[in-house]
Amino acid sequence: MIVAFYDRELSGAVSFNSGATADADQFAAEHVAPRLADADFDEDAPALAVIATDGELYGHHKAFRDLFLQRLVAPQASSAVVRSFDVVGFASALEEADRQAFPVTAIVERTSWSCHHGVARWTAECPDAADGRWKGPLRAALDRLAAGIDAVSVDLLRAAAPGADADVLLGAARDAYVDVVRGAMDADAFAARWLPDARAEDRRLLISVLEAQRRRLAMFASDGWFWDDPARSETAQILRAAARAVRLIDGLAGTRLESRLVADLSVLRSPSLGSDGAALYRESLVAVGQPPPG
Repeated sequence: MIVAFYDRELSGAVSFNSGATADADQFAAEHVAPRLADADFDEDAPALAVIATDGELYGHHKAFRDLFLQRLVAPQASSAVVRSFDVVGFASALEEADRQAFPVTAIVERTSWSCHHGVARWTAECPDAADGRWKGPLRAALDRLAAGIDAVSVDLLRAAAPGADADVLLGAARDAYVDVVRGAMDADAFAARWLPDARAEDRRLLISVLEAQRRRLAMFASDGWFWDDPARSETAQILRAAARAVRLIDGLAGTRLESRLVADLSVLRSPSLGSDGAALYRESLVAVGQPPPG
């Protein structure tokens, strides 16, 4: 694995400094060009500055930030600003540096680029969040739900494909299911490939199980834990993913995993509203026209 280190100042400015990114041409002239001119690069190495930024900033957190990015990476020919640098992708940059021996490094485990307190922000309390006591219970609730969904999924596939190793089938088919999600393969053809000798209803069951697994993965989207309060759209989104996953599985197997989830969510509370997680779960579903749990 080749690792490229991002430029902290440029990346921070692009991500968090709204004033600096009001004008892409000005940012290029006043921030990028001086950085490349003044940096102490290794001899014979290309002058390369890497900007790392979250895609969710562009339209989700920052309105019109996508227009800034478009102009920064692809300036218009009519621009009066003459740039002293080119914008390239990693492939081009690494081709230029291929003649050099890359130094060997190691990853520092349990660290993150968007918070200086490791990964505590996604599991417990963190100095960057005013009150993170709700994060641990939320993660525990979804961890238990994920374990239940996985166990029931294996049982369902064991019945649908008696001659197969259900654990292996679940893991391999779930990874390959991305082809269906991105539209590269029809769901029926996918099921026929993985269960060629199965009945039609068993193939449909496979697809339903994989849809549940897809949502089970989505319920761990990191931004659900990132902020100060679970009463936000990001946490609501992961709760909806959890609801979709658990309702698919409960419907297929006749289990009551959702009732256990609601009980687990009742342990956490919103610092701003005082509502517990079970109430937030219900509200997140009602907001999109889905029935709350009974």
